[in-house]
Amino acid sequence: MEYCVLMYLGVLIYQEHDLISVPHQKKLTYHWVIQSLSATSILLAYAAIYFNKERNDAAHLVTWHGTMGFVAVLALCVQVTGGACIKYGLVPSPQLWKKFHAVASEATTQNQVSVTAPVG
Repeated sequence: MEYCVLMYLGVLIYQEHDLISVPHQKKLTYHWVIQSLSATSILLAYAAIYFNKERNDAAHLVTWHGTMGFVAVLALCVQVTGGACIKYGLVPSPQLWKKFHAVASEATTQNQVSVTAPVG
């Protein structure tokens, strides 16, 4: 649950409208800190699930939920890597990459929420 809340909050803070009235650079810092907390929470949850299945000799990725959850974690890793590359200037044409990152993050967030929401 923390993951969904933090993910949306991180996205909302960085939108064009003023959710909070702070300079752009501060919004960027808040965005990546909150998104980092969100990513950490989902990676810890994924690790707990993985090790629990290993300990109980259960099969991995056999349900729709498990498969889509794995896809969501992979997409999150790509998004985090892309965001870090943009932040630290490791990509050509940062403006184009920022737009791609924004659109892809919306799709990634929707996928992740649709995977986690039915479970609670």
